Order: sequence, then C-alpha cells, then structure tokens
Amino acid sequence: MLKDAYSILETCGRYSFWVSLVLLPFLLIRRLRGVLTVTVQYLTYIWGLDLWVNSFIYLLLNYGHWPVIIGCLLFGVGIVPVAIFMAFIHHHGAEGWPLTIALGLLLVVRMIALWAKQSVTHRGAMLFRKKSEDEKFYEDMDDLIDRN
Repeated sequence: MLKDAYSILETCGRYSFWVSLVLLPFLLIRRLRGVLTVTVQYLTYIWGLDLWVNSFIYLLLNYGHWPVIIGCLLFGVGIVPVAIFMAFIHHHGAEGWPLTIALGLLLVVRMIALWAKQSVTHRGAMLFRKKSEDEKFYEDMDDLIDRN
C-alpha cells in the first residue's frame, strides 16, 4: 500500500512539474494571471512534497536515521538541503545534482508565481483604491480644461 501511495505521489509530482513549467509563459497574459498564479502555486506544493519525500527516502536508505532527524529538526524543510549536502559530501553527484536542480527550479517557479500574484493584487489595489481630494480636484480641473 505504501508503494502505491509513493507511486501516485511520484506521478503527481512529475505531472505537476511539467504542467507548472508549461503554464509559466501564460503568466505574461494579464487576464490569465489571477487563475494561473494560484494553479502554479498549488502545483509547486505537490512538486515540493514529491521532492521532500524523495529526499527523505534517499537519506534514510543511504545514510540512516540521524541525517533524517537533523533534517527534521531544521523546521522539517531541512530534509532536502541535508540530502543535497550528504550527496555531495559523499561524492554522489548523480543523486545530488538532480535534487539541487529540482530545488532550484522549484524556487524559481515559486518566485515567478509570487511576482505574478503581487502584480495582480497591486493592479487590483490600484483599480479600487479611493481617490484623494487633490486627485479629484485635478481631475475636475482637467475636465474643465477639456470642455473649453
């Protein structure tokens, strides 16, 4: 049963990786940004969970329980950096580089999604903010000038 859950997580992680990379260029379209930022963020959570579980299994099978405990003591997120560190310390670049690249891509995709989300909320705030008295005055003056 555990193997089935892992294979499902690995499949979901792989699909979320590719779908989030395919959706990134569409974040340039303003009308799609609101929906796609949330979608890409949720996909990166699935992708990050897959990366964390793979790092956990790699650490546990190759180095025992102490690196896993150390990684869990680093706020639970430390499993991935500890796995990368242990892979490179023990000259296992074949395992270390994929973890490093996956973590780097994950952080870049999350930063791009965060930028797109901030641009959507900033634009929305600019559309719905209250105008000050000075702005209303200058708009009224511009209207008077345009009429004459």
